[in-house]
Amino acid sequence: MGLKGVLGCENVYAVSRDGKVFRISTYGTKPKPIMKPCALREKRGYLIAHFSVDGVASDRSVHRMVWEAFNGPIPKGMQINHLNGIKTDNRLENLEICTPSKNSEHKFRVLNHPAPNNPNPGTRNGAAKLTEDQVRQIRRLSAEGMLQHEIGAMFGISQVMAGKIARRENWRHVTDD
Repeated sequence: MGLKGVLGCENVYAVSRDGKVFRISTYGTKPKPIMKPCALREKRGYLIAHFSVDGVASDRSVHRMVWEAFNGPIPKGMQINHLNGIKTDNRLENLEICTPSKNSEHKFRVLNHPAPNNPNPGTRNGAAKLTEDQVRQIRRLSAEGMLQHEIGAMFGISQVMAGKIARRENWRHVTDD
């Protein structure tokens, strides 16, 4: 099973590579899983385990415990990112250490979550200059070979913006109909 002790309470709790949390029995029996709804709860979408060590209770994030058990302490200012975006999938191979800005970039670029300063993508954003039909037209014109600066001039946007729309870096939620 390959259990590793939870950093700071190695003799009481352990985690597995697949993100399960165990209480280590002091009576010589097999480790008992504590991955039950009463022992784990969600906080902002993350699984949290409730611990009691030497009479002191605390809550810890499962994804952070798994990372630390197999890789050591998380350096100050770093975060643990879920690669597939599923906050309850705490398998070691789904976790990576990164800076807060890389974590936000992953959320935006890979998972298509809107940026925190722009929670309304596309036409739902009050600052949008284009419609979804115009975005489709920009992509079609670009695919047909029209230059980005020409497309930008046609729609009143910059050449850079026309290129980002054509490459689906912006307006990613718009599908070609």
